Amino acid sequence: MPTSAAASYYFGLLLVQNSWSQPYNVFQVIEALNVASFIMLTAASYLPEYLRARISASLMFHMKDQEPLIDNLSEAGIHQVKIFCYSYFSLPILENDELAVPEIGLLSKFSDLTASN
Repeated sequence: MPTSAAASYYFGLLLVQNSWSQPYNVFQVIEALNVASFIMLTAASYLPEYLRARISASLMFHMKDQEPLIDNLSEAGIHQVKIFCYSYFSLPILENDELAVPEIGLLSKFSDLTASN
């Protein structure tokens, strides 16, 4: 940064010595470039977060626009009761219990099912 400032002021000195510019104008331009470079460096640190947020937002809108494969308001479909008889779990909480799951009801995860008839 000091090297670029020194080069800028040297170039401004040449402009003033050859009467191509006024010292006040040279100072204004160099300070404007300093402030602009500081702002660009500060904003560049937020670029990765901005890109991640933009990708996440586009994924959310894409998921919102997808049509579901299963119509949850429809009465058609398979209405079946699945029964697990004599189920064995990895934890001895539910030994040899019989589980009946109506339609597509979800079970709380007590433990992993290891075997069943």
